[in-house]
Amino acid sequence: MTPLVIARIRYYPSDSPKRSFYSSNVKDDYATYIDKGISAGFSYMDYAGNPEKSSGIFNQDGIMTKADKQLLRDKLRTTESNIWDLIISLETDAKDKMDTYKDAYEMVRKCLPKFLKNAGFNPDNVTWYAGLHTNTDNRHVHISFFENEPTFYNAKKKKYCYRKGRVSLDYINDLKADIENHFNIDKASLIELRKILLDEVKDTIKNKTISELQNHLKPYLKRLYADIPLKGKIGYDTPNMDLIRPYVDCVTEILLASSTNREAYYSKLNELEIRDKLNDETYGEGRRVGYVETFRKDLYRRIGNIVIKDIVEKRNEAFKEIKYGSSEKINRKNEYKEISRLLKKTYQLSRQNEYEANEVFNEYLRTLEKAEYDRLVEAGEIDIELR
Repeated sequence: MTPLVIARIRYYPSDSPKRSFYSSNVKDDYATYIDKGISAGFSYMDYAGNPEKSSGIFNQDGIMTKADKQLLRDKLRTTESNIWDLIISLETDAKDKMDTYKDAYEMVRKCLPKFLKNAGFNPDNVTWYAGLHTNTDNRHVHISFFENEPTFYNAKKKKYCYRKGRVSLDYINDLKADIENHFNIDKASLIELRKILLDEVKDTIKNKTISELQNHLKPYLKRLYADIPLKGKIGYDTPNMDLIRPYVDCVTEILLASSTNREAYYSKLNELEIRDKLNDETYGEGRRVGYVETFRKDLYRRIGNIVIKDIVEKRNEAFKEIKYGSSEKINRKNEYKEISRLLKKTYQLSRQNEYEANEVFNEYLRTLEKAEYDRLVEAGEIDIELR
């Protein structure tokens, strides 16, 4: 696949001959070039002299005011940090994807902090500004950034230093893949699907229709009722849930497999997996977590918190009847009795429902197999013979 995104990054330390241009210590500085598209000192891309090519200079808060620009220049003139110059360009055929200031602003605001964090920067300790240039068919954004304070401790010098200038190609490739995802993945549809699935899970739990899957759920629910801590933080991502989280995930998998929207869910996972594989083939397998895994983890976390909340509420209600004494062993035995009653009361299963539950899982497996087959066909790893 032809890369959609081209990126180039350079850095300028305090002793660089070109430093004054990027640190605003000359009249026609880099900030002016990005803002207006006019700079006598900027010649390496052949763009100078065209006042129509820039959408204006912006930062994380949007288009910068005159006062914002003055403050920026004051910081640039005094910083001892390296100053980085990052240029992101889209292929000609993709120019409509980044044709306005809003397109560029949303891309930089969402993708740059992730890149900075991956590359070892603290995004909250970085000042950045950018501008979209549209004078060529290849829409491109100029981004310049620097650190506000030194945060890397140098044991030899016994002091904090600024980050070194070189940025690994792996992080640049990750950034390019992230930008390509930003422009090619329909995030609105992901959010909508996530909302539908979450609403269905909430409705399933509220109306106890989950009971027909009891044979598959009961072992996990019993473990969760017994082992979710009675005190402390018990959110899905908290350390208290580290040993129990796999059981929460099992419940989530069963709920998704029985969802009326499961085909849409598995289809979306397949679509994202194909996108991730194309990115790996185009930009190399970097350190990034794929979009399919990011979406899946986010969904499991959200559903997991719904499941945990429901279990804790039901358990608290059941444990109200326990008369706690000084014996921890007896207290625990009484808790297990209440858990058994709770499971028996809440989840009744007929032979017909048992059959239906098995059918749900058989369908789940068939859906996964079909999704994997479709992915291999799409990727060209399986040839379809026409007869």
